[in-house]
Amino acid sequence: MDMKSSVLREGFLIKRGHVVHNWKARWFVLTPDKLLYFKYEGGKRDSSQRGKILLKDCVITCPFLEYETRPLVLKLHSQLGVDHFLEACSREERDAWAADIRAAVDRLRTAQDDEAELVCGSGMT
Repeated sequence: MDMKSSVLREGFLIKRGHVVHNWKARWFVLTPDKLLYFKYEGGKRDSSQRGKILLKDCVITCPFLEYETRPLVLKLHSQLGVDHFLEACSREERDAWAADIRAAVDRLRTAQDDEAELVCGSGMT
């Protein structure tokens, strides 16, 4: 599938690092099953992907209010047990990202449920 045609949303978010826990601006690209992020410097997106978050079974917490000085953060808890903290530039932007990510997660869950139903129901008469 062509990545361009499967982009649901893209834009800047500030991401907290896993090791150093510093916050860095990244360019995020939401696709139907993952959230990709790229370095963005000098007015252009770096061509190499910095990371990805698989959306299958992700849990979204929005707003995530444990950072008192950062009220615009949302948290993604991945299937692998990793927490990803993303900060938007406005409440509207944060809520829009959360809604789009949640919708993608729900679509994946629905597709998975439909698949399980087909497999379980296939032997029934």
